Amino acid sequence: MPKRKSKDDEDDDDDEYNPEGDDSPEEELLGVDDADDDSNNPEGEENHKGGQPDADENGEETTGDTKQKRRPKKLRRKIHYEDPEIDLLPSHERKTTAGGYAHTNKSKEKISMANRGNTPWNKGKNRSSADRAKIKAGVQARNRAIKLEKLRRLGMTEEEYDKKKKEIKYLRERVRRTKLANDRHAAAQAQKKLQAAIDATSDKVPVKELVKKIHEEADEEVVKIQKEIKVFSEEITWTPVEVWKEGDSYDKICPSGGPGGLICCQECAKKYSSFVDDTMKDLEAQRTHKLGNEVKEIATLLEQGRSDLERIGSVARRKPPPTNRRMFQSDHPRATSTSASKSRASLNSNQRLGEEDQEWNLTSTFDIVQPMGGTEVWGV
Repeated sequence: MPKRKSKDDEDDDDDEYNPEGDDSPEEELLGVDDADDDSNNPEGEENHKGGQPDADENGEETTGDTKQKRRPKKLRRKIHYEDPEIDLLPSHERKTTAGGYAHTNKSKEKISMANRGNTPWNKGKNRSSADRAKIKAGVQARNRAIKLEKLRRLGMTEEEYDKKKKEIKYLRERVRRTKLANDRHAAAQAQKKLQAAIDATSDKVPVKELVKKIHEEADEEVVKIQKEIKVFSEEITWTPVEVWKEGDSYDKICPSGGPGGLICCQECAKKYSSFVDDTMKDLEAQRTHKLGNEVKEIATLLEQGRSDLERIGSVARRKPPPTNRRMFQSDHPRATSTSASKSRASLNSNQRLGEEDQEWNLTSTFDIVQPMGGTEVWGV
């Protein structure tokens, strides 16, 4: 197929020298004008060069070169108007005449994000009707085989499977609408029904049972931990005692036909007395249980305090004793520094010898020393 000339090639052809295009002396003698040539040539206005400039559609004067250099048309993007009500419509109301379903604003946004900066895989490809029919038949046969294999694993018929799928579809629509209506209770109930329908059509039941078992074991461990942490049980565990049956009339409660109770007869008094005794035993067991748990808690706190004291004591024993910084006032202010230092050293040695018999406080950071020699001395 021959290659079509571009616009630049046509401009180059127009710029080339054509000796026959100019007015020859014979045409000048015969008086042939350029207008006659333009009338015979339909493209004479575009190829006209020189002379008076032409006028465009707006009435402005333009030359032939200016008319050839036109600006390319800008592509106008399609404006998609958002319909806020389309998100609230169910799927059967969004059905189109072609058999499909109209897009929602959310689906349009997802498609726009997916196609942004990408080129479709089938751009510029045109298949014949025979090829399309062949592809359609192959895809349908493959999907049919997959569906039959899944029905065999599930042990369901095709009608039951289609019915479940339709139920899933409507339940998902209910979940979507209830979420939009912010009805949490209805959404949770619909979600439970949807999950049950999905489990019925899924062949991954063992995995879900394993996950359920793991969650149940975790819940049991949490319950055990909570029982150990709790100090005592607020609710009393009553012993089940059946004094009389519900629904019996008053004359059938007592063997002798009396009203029943403590003062009715010997049999009724025995039953009522056993009921009161069991109640008192339950109260006593609850009180003992509470006291035992409180004592256990106190013992735990004491054990923890003992371990803390032992740890602090071991650290304090390894800590060096505090050294007292003492200030002395000399009785002889004119004494030399050498004599003052000797007297200070002798006093310090005597003080250390006196302190050897005394124990120093391991838990205090300040040691108060009694005043010596008329001067109050503080050690840090």
